[in-house]
Amino acid sequence: MPVNGIFQNGVFSCGFGFVNTGGSVLQVFDTSTGGAVVWVTSPTRFGSGVSLELAGATATKNLNVNLPTLIEGFAFESQTLVASGWTIIKEWCDAGTVQVSLQVNNLGQLQFFQGAGTTTPLGLATAQGTIGAAAFNFFQVQITFSASGGQVALLLNSSTLPLTQATGLNTAPSGNNWVNQSRFVITGAGVAGFFQDWYMLDMTGAAPFNTFLGNGRTFLSAPASDSATAGLNTWSVTTPQGSDFANFAQIPPNSADYNFSQTVGARASCKFPALPSTSRVFFFNTWESDELDAAGARTIAVITRNNSIDQQGPAITPVNGTFVYHNTISTIDPNTGQPWANGLVANTSNMEIGPVVVS
Repeated sequence: MPVNGIFQNGVFSCGFGFVNTGGSVLQVFDTSTGGAVVWVTSPTRFGSGVSLELAGATATKNLNVNLPTLIEGFAFESQTLVASGWTIIKEWCDAGTVQVSLQVNNLGQLQFFQGAGTTTPLGLATAQGTIGAAAFNFFQVQITFSASGGQVALLLNSSTLPLTQATGLNTAPSGNNWVNQSRFVITGAGVAGFFQDWYMLDMTGAAPFNTFLGNGRTFLSAPASDSATAGLNTWSVTTPQGSDFANFAQIPPNSADYNFSQTVGARASCKFPALPSTSRVFFFNTWESDELDAAGARTIAVITRNNSIDQQGPAITPVNGTFVYHNTISTIDPNTGQPWANGLVANTSNMEIGPVVVS
């Protein structure tokens, strides 16, 4: 599985639904600044899950790689529009220097700008009333970072035609033709913004992961039973006794109820409820919370299993004494060797997911 910074097979994604809503935004992000930065269960895009709420604040994710071009999709709702002027809702940065920002004004127009100000527009603003208050919209952007050949494009909801796009731009005021941080932002006074359903593409993945994925949703699911294959659930468990899946199924995780093993090769494989038959699956994104509970070094990995064929993700190194979230993305069906997006949801009916002790 190719790994490029935080990207796996060209993809990073997070839907936030698994987090402890009473915990820090740093469960997912690397840094935050400013005012309110919290997890909330309302409003949400489909009436369930968790949103990231910002008010006069930022939440930054380090990409851990320098990308010349990035595609990103996310859902956004503004509780109210700013009274006047512009509000930043997204920034793309190079080690803290803002390369490009996406902003919305009091008229519901959207506009790319160079840096975090409004001095240098990048392309044209969208029409008035493009978005309104108290309603989620799904944004998809593609940005190429360059001092002279920069490009920006913005799609909204299910449209395949950009609302605004421009080429031949300076989208690299830092002096470097790349981005290495993605930042959610709300700057306007008295404005609260909510974010969900986030994906990013680093442009290294094979089709369909080298273009816009469309108006999508991160669908949250938890394990429903142990593996149908004997011998694949060999981790020890705390309460509730007798099953691996019941502890893994707790969302958010409960640090008192967990599964554990120090045996190399030990596995815990879990089955999940059937997906909606109308779905088209682009990838599976497994988030798990892990901790090293003794001195020394251990690694684990997540195995995606379909029709008795395994696909092992990249190695994960747990932190001693601290539960930390890690994710593993599967874009390829191990049973067929083809992208999940090529098949039907029925092809996932025999799929299982769970960790293995690697070392």
